[in-house]
Amino acid sequence: MENLGPLHRLLLASALSTALCAQSSERHGAVAAVADAYSTESGGYLCRIPGVADDLVLFADGDLVLRANGTARLGAFLLRASAIDRLFYVELEFSGKVSPGDVNHPPAGSPTLTLAAAAYAPAGPVDPATFVYYTTVTGTFTGLFAYGGERYSASNLAPAQLGLGASNKNVLLGLAVDLTLLPVAGVTVPTGPAELRADLLDTLPVCLSHVDDLPPWSGSSTRRGVDLPGVADDFVFCPAGRFEEHADGTATATATLRRQADYDDGWHLSLTLSAPVEPGAPNHPPAGHPITQLLPTAYVGGGGPIDPAAYRYYQQGSGTLIGIGANAGGQIQLTLTGAAQLGLGAAQGNPYFGIAADFAATVLQQPAAGALTIAGDLHLDADLATLCILPAPQVTAMSTTSLPNVTEQTLTLTGAELGFAEVVALGPILLADLPRRWFEGNMHVVDHDTIVVSIPQGLPAASYPLSVLNRSRMSVPVLLDLVAPTTVTLRTEADRLPGEAQHWISHQGAVQGFAFCLLLLSFSDLPSSAPGLVDLDIGNQFTDLILFDVVLHDPATGVAVVTLPAIPPTLQGHRLFAQTAVMDQSFFPLHPSDARFTDYLP
Repeated sequence: MENLGPLHRLLLASALSTALCAQSSERHGAVAAVADAYSTESGGYLCRIPGVADDLVLFADGDLVLRANGTARLGAFLLRASAIDRLFYVELEFSGKVSPGDVNHPPAGSPTLTLAAAAYAPAGPVDPATFVYYTTVTGTFTGLFAYGGERYSASNLAPAQLGLGASNKNVLLGLAVDLTLLPVAGVTVPTGPAELRADLLDTLPVCLSHVDDLPPWSGSSTRRGVDLPGVADDFVFCPAGRFEEHADGTATATATLRRQADYDDGWHLSLTLSAPVEPGAPNHPPAGHPITQLLPTAYVGGGGPIDPAAYRYYQQGSGTLIGIGANAGGQIQLTLTGAAQLGLGAAQGNPYFGIAADFAATVLQQPAAGALTIAGDLHLDADLATLCILPAPQVTAMSTTSLPNVTEQTLTLTGAELGFAEVVALGPILLADLPRRWFEGNMHVVDHDTIVVSIPQGLPAASYPLSVLNRSRMSVPVLLDLVAPTTVTLRTEADRLPGEAQHWISHQGAVQGFAFCLLLLSFSDLPSSAPGLVDLDIGNQFTDLILFDVVLHDPATGVAVVTLPAIPPTLQGHRLFAQTAVMDQSFFPLHPSDARFTDYLP
């Protein structure tokens, strides 16, 4: 706002007031406000409760709705950054709106300004004259898991302020309010006012993952994701999906579904939801809701922490399932029936924030491999969180504990809950599911209990810790020994596409001292021999032999690498043989490697 005159400031204030208050209901994601260069305070928390927790950050929900009637509601599921088993669900109602231009703007005692002086107008980007206030804030803090049983009533000490720089942590669009918390139940008593400091986002993406029922809450230990009657009831999100709520009142979800019993049975899921209904709306809850299938003791009526009156809904929705793997070619149209239900325990399996929804499913195109017969509505249950709620992967066995550091061999990992894996860590190197990246290493989830790993080529011989990581957790490391080959060895990609890079990697084996690598290529696998000099498996007695490159083996690793940055189209349809010959300090005879070949695909 530097150099803005009074008229421009008035227009900006009016625009912000319109954006925050005068439109139909508008949604913002509320996340921890992080201190920037203008801040004079520490940052990095969404809420701080003295004597209880000073590092509460967003775990789920984070839904600030600015209603057209001038009130607002914030729902936020918080957890301690330093102790993830300590959670609070916060519900706050805001009223008494005061906007720029109102006669009582700003309210008495406002604004609260603690940014550095350089942050404020006329020199800085923050103009407190544009802040919007709520003079009354009330609500509850409800503890879960390690904080189970704790419950506080909340009321504000001073008006809540919204606007650019209003959080006093940075110059972004934010919210600040200090709250008196009075114990209603539990044993932990706050020693001072709670500080809520939020950055407000137009879009808040979170993780969408399957639901694992917790017996104390649901009475069962079922795993649920997507049930498509007549097809399968064990579809889970692999990898975990993405759910986003937007300021315009819509939400989108994308995910890959795979049957836990058969990972080749998969679909790409895409959903769009709209027509939200929030607590306090005249039509809240929609007909047929809330759905409450947890044990009675989970809900506030039975002494538990879950309040179905706080659920929110989307009344319209549609989407598609696009077949992959065994379902390639298939396409299913989805149409929301009833309403999608969001809230703590909404997915009926545990007390996490989740979503449950039913969709009419219509086959638009059958998979090429065979016809599907759908026998009812598709049912979706999912946990929604900023940190994916996923089980820890466990590696219980490896196909081998030792591999050459130059090899085409793969490593097979078996264990439990490996299907949600997204990367494998080999020491500091992360391996992703990139099947064309043999030289750099890759991983591939075969089924829910099996992962195949190709190691990066040419690493120093040593023992490496290996772990499997999903979006939120990692397995206990196991050790893999990489050892140097004892003979001269060549490895390269088995096939290449035009434009891809190719790597030839050679190890000098038992050759001592300095060693030069001669990379030899040929379209012939007939041998070439020069007694006393070299015997090769390729080249047709040197008539079809190309000396492609000469490089020095690394003295520390014994490895030499030759790279062709991009395969030319002229190689398409050909097979090219390769062999290295290592020259040591005795010069001759040369020490040949084994021969390899590469097919160049069209």
